[in-house]
Amino acid sequence: MFKLAGESPSDGGKIEEVWDRAALPCLLMQWLHDPISEDEIVRLLAERPERFGVSEDGLRREIEAALLLGPCIPETSAVKLRPRVHRFLRGLAHFWRCTNPDCGKLLGENIEECDECESRALPLAI
Repeated sequence: MFKLAGESPSDGGKIEEVWDRAALPCLLMQWLHDPISEDEIVRLLAERPERFGVSEDGLRREIEAALLLGPCIPETSAVKLRPRVHRFLRGLAHFWRCTNPDCGKLLGENIEECDECESRALPLAI
Protein backbone atom coordinates (compact mmCIF):
# COMPACT_ATOMS: atom_id res chain seq x y z
CA MET A 1 0.00 0.00 0.00
CA PHE A 2 2.86 2.36 0.73
CA LYS A 3 4.19 1.83 -2.78
CA LEU A 4 0.75 2.36 -4.31
CA ALA A 5 0.44 5.64 -2.43
CA GLY A 6 3.97 6.74 -3.36
CA GLU A 7 5.14 6.63 0.25
CA SER A 8 7.70 4.63 2.18
CA PRO A 9 7.12 2.56 5.34
CA SER A 10 10.17 4.31 6.79
CA ASP A 11 8.22 7.59 6.73
CA GLY A 12 6.56 6.39 9.93
CA GLY A 13 2.98 6.50 8.67
CA LYS A 14 0.44 3.88 9.70
CA ILE A 15 -0.92 1.66 6.97
CA GLU A 16 -4.50 2.82 7.61
CA GLU A 17 -3.45 6.46 7.25
CA VAL A 18 -1.76 5.71 3.94
CA TRP A 19 -4.84 3.74 2.88
CA ASP A 20 -7.10 6.71 3.65
CA ARG A 21 -4.93 9.04 1.53
CA ALA A 22 -4.59 6.73 -1.48
CA ALA A 23 -6.91 7.19 -4.46
CA LEU A 24 -7.31 3.52 -5.40
CA PRO A 25 -9.40 2.43 -2.37
CA CYS A 26 -11.86 5.29 -2.99
CA LEU A 27 -12.03 4.48 -6.70
CA LEU A 28 -12.63 0.80 -5.96
CA MET A 29 -15.46 1.69 -3.58
CA GLN A 30 -17.05 3.75 -6.34
CA TRP A 31 -16.52 1.17 -9.10
CA LEU A 32 -17.59 -1.80 -6.99
CA HIS A 33 -20.92 -0.28 -6.05
CA ASP A 34 -22.43 -2.58 -8.69
CA PRO A 35 -21.06 -5.93 -9.89
CA ILE A 36 -18.14 -5.43 -12.27
CA SER A 37 -15.41 -7.66 -13.68
CA GLU A 38 -11.76 -7.30 -12.83
CA ASP A 39 -11.05 -6.61 -16.50
CA GLU A 40 -13.45 -3.65 -16.40
CA ILE A 41 -11.77 -2.29 -13.26
CA VAL A 42 -8.38 -2.55 -14.98
CA ARG A 43 -9.79 -0.63 -17.96
CA LEU A 44 -11.20 2.11 -15.71
CA LEU A 45 -7.94 2.44 -13.79
CA ALA A 46 -5.95 2.57 -17.04
CA GLU A 47 -8.03 5.60 -18.11
CA ARG A 48 -6.79 7.62 -15.12
CA PRO A 49 -4.13 10.15 -16.21
CA GLU A 50 -1.85 9.28 -13.29
CA ARG A 51 -1.83 5.61 -14.36
CA PHE A 52 -0.72 6.35 -17.94
CA GLY A 53 2.06 4.00 -19.03
CA VAL A 54 1.45 1.37 -16.34
CA SER A 55 1.11 -2.09 -17.85
CA GLU A 56 -2.20 -3.91 -17.66
CA ASP A 57 -0.50 -6.56 -15.54
CA GLY A 58 0.81 -3.89 -13.16
CA LEU A 59 -2.66 -2.35 -12.82
CA ARG A 60 -4.16 -5.77 -12.15
CA ARG A 61 -1.60 -6.44 -9.38
CA GLU A 62 -2.39 -3.06 -7.78
CA ILE A 63 -6.11 -3.80 -7.83
CA GLU A 64 -5.66 -7.29 -6.44
CA ALA A 65 -3.37 -5.98 -3.68
CA ALA A 66 -5.93 -3.35 -2.68
CA LEU A 67 -8.76 -5.91 -2.71
CA LEU A 68 -6.74 -8.22 -0.46
CA LEU A 69 -5.58 -5.45 1.86
CA GLY A 70 -8.88 -3.56 2.15
CA PRO A 71 -10.68 -6.01 4.45
CA CYS A 72 -7.62 -6.06 6.76
CA ILE A 73 -7.60 -2.30 7.39
CA PRO A 74 -8.97 -1.45 10.86
CA GLU A 75 -12.63 -0.47 11.17
CA THR A 76 -11.55 2.97 12.38
CA SER A 77 -10.26 3.79 8.88
CA ALA A 78 -12.22 6.40 6.93
CA VAL A 79 -12.18 4.23 3.80
CA LYS A 80 -13.74 0.83 4.38
CA LEU A 81 -13.38 -1.53 1.43
CA ARG A 82 -15.23 -4.76 2.08
CA PRO A 83 -15.76 -6.30 -1.38
CA ARG A 84 -18.00 -9.27 -1.97
CA VAL A 85 -16.12 -11.57 -4.26
CA HIS A 86 -17.68 -14.67 -5.75
CA ARG A 87 -15.84 -17.54 -7.29
CA PHE A 88 -17.65 -20.41 -8.91
CA LEU A 89 -15.99 -23.79 -8.72
CA ARG A 90 -16.50 -26.67 -11.06
CA GLY A 91 -15.58 -30.23 -10.39
CA LEU A 92 -17.54 -30.68 -7.19
CA ALA A 93 -19.30 -33.99 -6.83
CA HIS A 94 -22.62 -34.04 -8.65
CA PHE A 95 -25.48 -34.33 -6.21
CA TRP A 96 -29.10 -35.16 -6.81
CA ARG A 97 -31.97 -34.21 -4.52
CA CYS A 98 -35.35 -35.79 -3.92
CA THR A 99 -38.12 -33.61 -5.38
CA ASN A 100 -40.52 -34.43 -2.57
CA PRO A 101 -40.52 -31.25 -0.41
CA ASP A 102 -41.27 -33.33 2.69
CA CYS A 103 -38.21 -35.47 2.07
CA GLY A 104 -35.58 -33.53 0.08
CA LYS A 105 -32.91 -36.16 0.69
CA LEU A 106 -29.49 -35.52 -0.87
CA LEU A 107 -28.48 -38.36 -3.15
CA GLY A 108 -25.45 -39.43 -5.13
CA GLU A 109 -24.96 -38.82 -8.84
CA ASN A 110 -27.46 -40.36 -11.28
CA ILE A 111 -29.78 -41.71 -8.58
CA GLU A 112 -33.09 -40.83 -10.18
CA GLU A 113 -35.37 -42.21 -7.46
CA CYS A 114 -35.22 -41.45 -3.76
CA ASP A 115 -34.55 -44.54 -1.68
CA GLU A 116 -36.48 -42.98 1.26
CA CYS A 117 -39.81 -42.04 -0.32
CA GLU A 118 -39.46 -43.32 -3.90
CA SER A 119 -40.07 -39.83 -5.37
CA ARG A 120 -38.24 -38.60 -8.42
CA ALA A 121 -34.75 -37.11 -7.89
CA LEU A 122 -33.11 -34.43 -10.04
CA PRO A 123 -29.58 -33.01 -10.33
CA LEU A 124 -28.84 -30.33 -7.74
CA ALA A 125 -27.15 -27.15 -8.94
CA ILE A 126 -24.61 -26.02 -6.36
